[in-house]
Amino acid sequence: LGQYAEARRMDEHTLGGRRRILGEDHLRTLQSAYSLAVTLSALREHATAVHLLKDTRARSRRTLGEDHQLTKDVTEALANELTAVGKRHEAQKLLSARKAGARQGTRRKRR
Repeated sequence: LGQYAEARRMDEHTLGGRRRILGEDHLRTLQSAYSLAVTLSALREHATAVHLLKDTRARSRRTLGEDHQLTKDVTEALANELTAVGKRHEAQKLLSARKAGARQGTRRKRR
């Protein structure tokens, strides 16, 4: 647990610096937010992780798009955290929407 607590301090410091220097929507800032959320999950701070992941997912979708790997990773992590806080239905809807979007993207590419 001590290593995760130290990781959290480092992740928070890195995220704060990147937000200040690069801005909220920069790829590296979004990656740092994702990293912090993973650490929060390991610390069993699921509600805080959900809040951070929802914000990160919205920013990632807007700036990078649905098909970017970071957006996909954040979406999957968010679904896991929603399940951890007892919001399984919301998690399933999130993953179903992602799969539907992936199928549509595949159809568009084939045309």
